[in-house]
Amino acid sequence: MAPEKLLIEDESNNSQVNNDIKRKKVPYDSKCEIYSVGALLWEIAELKKPHSDIVNTEMLIRIRERVRNKYREPLSDDVPEIWKYLVKRSMEHEPEWRLRISEICFNLYELSKKYSDPIPKSPYMSDEDENLIIDQPINSFSPKILSVEDAIREHKSNGNKQLAWESFKYHSESNSEAKYWLGYYYYYAEIPELQQLDQDERHKFALKIFRETADKGNPSAQLRYGMHLWKVANYSEAIRYLEMSANSGNSTAMYNIGSAYWNGNFVKKDQDKGARYLKEAAMQNQPKAIEMCKTYNIDYR
Repeated sequence: MAPEKLLIEDESNNSQVNNDIKRKKVPYDSKCEIYSVGALLWEIAELKKPHSDIVNTEMLIRIRERVRNKYREPLSDDVPEIWKYLVKRSMEHEPEWRLRISEICFNLYELSKKYSDPIPKSPYMSDEDENLIIDQPINSFSPKILSVEDAIREHKSNGNKQLAWESFKYHSESNSEAKYWLGYYYYYAEIPELQQLDQDERHKFALKIFRETADKGNPSAQLRYGMHLWKVANYSEAIRYLEMSANSGNSTAMYNIGSAYWNGNFVKKDQDKGARYLKEAAMQNQPKAIEMCKTYNIDYR
């Protein structure tokens, strides 16, 4: 059962959960089905039931505990990488990240072509006939997934953003930078499938990712989450995140925090501190910081 169903059911059966704070019941939909497909693919690969190491008397409780902690049943080393990819992406904890059924079917079809038995030789074909066969290149199929660094380059060069997106999704569970870029794609709807989503929902999901990755030390996430907090007038928290980003070397954050301290915008005015940030930003060629340094005669060279 998909996490969104399993955990809601757990709450509804827990007498200690206040009725007023129970989450809204989630309908069984196609995303739940995709999760089940992923579980089936895992069973086919491993030839056993998931969570079979748990004794029956405590199985349901332990499974819910594992799902809550985003535990994944491991796959054997000899399972093809594309199969591992399909299992992982079909069983994403967040429904929005799961594959579409069309993507699963396409990948399975390509995989079947790679591993299908060759057509048996006809008894009517002689060895001499074989010399007349047109050779066809055999392409081993594997999903085109870039490294995080290459995916960032692909995005910044305005290249194949769909490929960059798939790569960020693939790496997002284990790489904070990839997860930040996942949030970026949600926030700015960089690809057609995200443009079809409700903007408020996209932004809400992206900001959740920005905060998570900001708290893990990502300077770009700290900047974007800090600017969001500034827009909603949570100035003390905004200053905190912007200062973290600036102290990690982000020149835009340096300018923003430097300008705030210099002018005393929603923070205690401190022109010495503001000048230090503005100077550092200008030394990194941040155009607004350079302009402000020139205006107020702050030497940055």
